[in-house]
Amino acid sequence: MIDYKVYLLNTGSGSFDVLSSTTNPDKFFTHAGLTPGATYQYKISAVNAVGEGNQSSAFAAISSSLPGIPGTPTKVSADDTPLIEI
Repeated sequence: MIDYKVYLLNTGSGSFDVLSSTTNPDKFFTHAGLTPGATYQYKISAVNAVGEGNQSSAFAAISSSLPGIPGTPTKVSADDTPLIEI
């Protein structure tokens, strides 16, 4: 069985700390509670019966943010002309 460790950059100390250990067979991890638009740095390693392998190179991910509320329409018009005449 292979486990995976997910590391997150601690911007205060500059080191990568273990964020999660997972045995998820689908090999995915969800990092919840992120600040919208913020950049996060991660590393990954695999762990098996022999021990933990080397950490991957660091990679960045930017959390998505929800779009803002659209503005009020400014050019709206209406008339009573039918779209299709029968």
